Amino acid sequence: CNDLVIARLFMRQFAAALELSSKLVSRFPKDYGVVITHAAALELNGKAREAIPFMEQAIALNPKSHKGSEWIHLNLLKQRLNGEAEISPWALIGYDLRSDSLPTKPDSVDMRALVKQVHYQVNDRIFFTPKNDPLFGALVFAYADLLYLNGYRNQAKREYERAASYGFTYKHSTPVVELVEAPPAAPVAEVKAALPPPPQEKSRTAEWLAGIFIGAIMIAVVAFIWKNSRMDR
Repeated sequence: CNDLVIARLFMRQFAAALELSSKLVSRFPKDYGVVITHAAALELNGKAREAIPFMEQAIALNPKSHKGSEWIHLNLLKQRLNGEAEISPWALIGYDLRSDSLPTKPDSVDMRALVKQVHYQVNDRIFFTPKNDPLFGALVFAYADLLYLNGYRNQAKREYERAASYGFTYKHSTPVVELVEAPPAAPVAEVKAALPPPPQEKSRTAEWLAGIFIGAIMIAVVAFIWKNSRMDR
């Protein structure tokens, strides 16, 4: 039945999904799958406030689910209640990456783990997010900053553009850091200089002596075979 709720959500039959999930969660209030699906059904029916306690309960039941990223989903729900006037990318991911104009790595933060968690939530929410959703755009913007700080410059550039397409604009006195594409290929002369030196050519005398040696061995083998064949006769 919980799978049926999920199927109805993906079919955008949100009201029908919520009707069934409400019955399931009343019967199985300690089942993580039922509780988290009910929270999603409430959210997609525009009931973010009602979804929050179920999301909190789901995290308590299984904090490691979805790569341990559901705390970001919970922050999305809480920020949804504040309206567009107070949208903050940092409130969503729990860290301020731009105390200055440029993205900066916070101290004592596992950036690799954080970018994976945000990546999961961004991709998990895309299907259900309308084209104009500045709050989701704020999450995408934070994801872009994390990509930038982890060295994925080209991917970050695309995510900054996607954040803008959802209607989010980062407000700061200094423009957002400019990203560059992958550096152009090095000139041919520099490439050749970086290559190891070619192997030295063998001297012609050595090749000539080797040829004589191999030829002598072949003659000796032929002679031996011919001599044995005559003895057999």
